[in-house]
Amino acid sequence: MSKTLTGTVDSVTAADAAKSVAAKVMVTDEAGLKYLLSVKDTTTIYNNRSEAISLDKIAVGQKVHVKYNGANNEAISIRVVPSVAPSVTP
Repeated sequence: MSKTLTGTVDSVTAADAAKSVAAKVMVTDEAGLKYLLSVKDTTTIYNNRSEAISLDKIAVGQKVHVKYNGANNEAISIRVVPSVAPSVTP
């Protein structure tokens, strides 16, 4: 069953096959709950302009919207949320 969350990236772990390390991303949602999600080759990752990017382009502190499988905490898609420019009033 797929679920969604919006939160801030706490950490990004790149896969390292030689050390049997799987790719992961840690996201803290708006309520302060932390989610450790596995990132597979099938996970789609997009920047804030909806362009496909690789996991190494995701940075700590970025706000993301994640669709994931709630049964195994596997990320299905990760999308960087566009930052809202502060409005300037004259």
